[in-house]
Amino acid sequence: MTKPGEQPTPTGPGPSGDDRPPPTEAQRDAFRQNESAFAELENQSRSVREAAEARLREADYDPGGPLYCYVCTCSQFVSPDDDGGLDARCEREFCRHTSMQHA
Repeated sequence: MTKPGEQPTPTGPGPSGDDRPPPTEAQRDAFRQNESAFAELENQSRSVREAAEARLREADYDPGGPLYCYVCTCSQFVSPDDDGGLDARCEREFCRHTSMQHA
């Protein structure tokens, strides 16, 4: 309910096509900070992967095909039945590394 002199909160289709009100300035700021943090994480992840590949090349590791796991000799990430996202662990019994640790 709006008080006299206040503007009502706009409703209607938001950016995601639903009926949520537009985000507040604090929420927009939080989304911007989250976007920045995830971009930083992606850059760090890319750097770690590049360094891991370089270490394996320098150690003369040849997987005999594409590199699948940076942590062991696993030849392919085997997804679990449920989608665990980045926390999903390879179903290979000897591997069990996360999907993030696979190429």
